Amino acid sequence: MNKGETLSSIEKAVDLVKKFGFRALAYVLLKPPFLTEREAIEEAIATVKYAFEVGFDAVSIEPVSVHDYSLVDVLYLKGLFTPPWLWSVLAVAQVAVNLGEVRIGGREYYPRPEIVAHNRHKGSDCTQLCWKAISAYNATHDPSFLYLINCDCKRQWLEELDQMAPPLKERLQVLEQISIEEYCTLKRGGKV
Repeated sequence: MNKGETLSSIEKAVDLVKKFGFRALAYVLLKPPFLTEREAIEEAIATVKYAFEVGFDAVSIEPVSVHDYSLVDVLYLKGLFTPPWLWSVLAVAQVAVNLGEVRIGGREYYPRPEIVAHNRHKGSDCTQLCWKAISAYNATHDPSFLYLINCDCKRQWLEELDQMAPPLKERLQVLEQISIEEYCTLKRGGKV
């Protein structure tokens, strides 16, 4: 996110990696700040397709998590960001596995974030079931694991996918509301 590379430089890098006989792995971010859940899914799928088209050997789908002292953390604390639903992770993976070698990340970071992709169903263990299915898929590359889970909260996810959002330019205006001092106070538990 905001690394400054152009598509041309990425394509040249893949060619160079291949020229020397190495494999290329693309990391595809799922649900960066300011995208709706639907936009995030569509953008991730398009990025996976692009990665395989330009020669990447494998893709790792990386759902955004909340790390302390990051822009995502600021947005999360202000109620302006939520990590992706695991239903979104599975939806992207279900398309991506038909395109090439796909891995699913999101829990291997260190230090481990407390807030990662999850479903919003209270009182259900579908989040843990989804993560177990993802782990089983990663271990075996058997796509059937991506279809094994179902839960009532999936309806809520589908409803969220249909929600309209203001244009992206308007969503970005929340950046004007961010105060570093306010964020630091929130991180200290409201203590100045």
